Amino acid sequence: MENKTMYQIGDMVQYRGNFGNGPIEQVTVIGIGSKNDRVVYDMNNGHWAYEYQIVGKVITPTPVAEPEPDRVYTDNAYTKTAHQRVSEKYVHVDTLKVYDKMTRMGFSVVSSTSARSKTKEHSRHITMFQHPTVKIGDSMLRIIVDNSHDGSRSVTIRIGLFRMACANGLVVGSDVVAPYRIRHIGNIDERVEGIDDYIAASMAAIQTMHGTMVNTILPDSQVEELYLAAWLLRFKDAEGYHSYWFKAKRTEDEGNSTWAVFNRIQETLMKGGLRKRSRAIKSAARDVDFNNELCNLISNNINLAA
Repeated sequence: MENKTMYQIGDMVQYRGNFGNGPIEQVTVIGIGSKNDRVVYDMNNGHWAYEYQIVGKVITPTPVAEPEPDRVYTDNAYTKTAHQRVSEKYVHVDTLKVYDKMTRMGFSVVSSTSARSKTKEHSRHITMFQHPTVKIGDSMLRIIVDNSHDGSRSVTIRIGLFRMACANGLVVGSDVVAPYRIRHIGNIDERVEGIDDYIAASMAAIQTMHGTMVNTILPDSQVEELYLAAWLLRFKDAEGYHSYWFKAKRTEDEGNSTWAVFNRIQETLMKGGLRKRSRAIKSAARDVDFNNELCNLISNNINLAA
């Protein structure tokens, strides 16, 4: 069997024992072999693990700009009551409680914004967290927390990736990994504490998505089809479309791997600057929604959707 491995001897990684059900441990890979026709890693704690048990590679943290003290999040996160229009059954989910859970897991805030709405301080607000050490391929792991206090949505947790080479913030599509939702009803605390289990259970699918995209080379005709489909997803019509808008801007984005094509498309359509289509996507809500739709489009194109 030819082993194509994501990790090498000497890599420091985070993994879960007990076939992925144990607590996260930080270990070093000391050997690579196979078991049941699958890659296995020997580790310095005396155990071995399948690839799906490894959460990610530990790297030297990339410095993240520190937010201003005392006001880390957008103002809506500090709202302590629900909007008056919600029913008596509605349970207020304190956004800061979710954020506290994220920071206890080692994540740091990289952005926090609110949507404009008539409900003001109760409106939709989105915060993105990044883990300083967990890496998937060439990208850092991000978690996106989406909440409101006006009855318009449940708390929604999505997985994201931040590609350092081009500063692309990607969202793992809901067709690949379903979002984790905390409804404004029932036992809120239990659902909040379950976030870490959701993230751990999602890692195998994220690694599979990334690996498949990196290793799937698309013919030129399929690349052109994706360019146009993504353009229509963003703008709804073909006015101003031309494939040259999607040319690689750096060496890392060259070629026809699905991963490179995905990143070229995402950067082009998010940042704008296109003739007659000059506006960039600046709304955090639109950013998350469009990136989710785009990832689903690409994933379904190569049959990655769950």
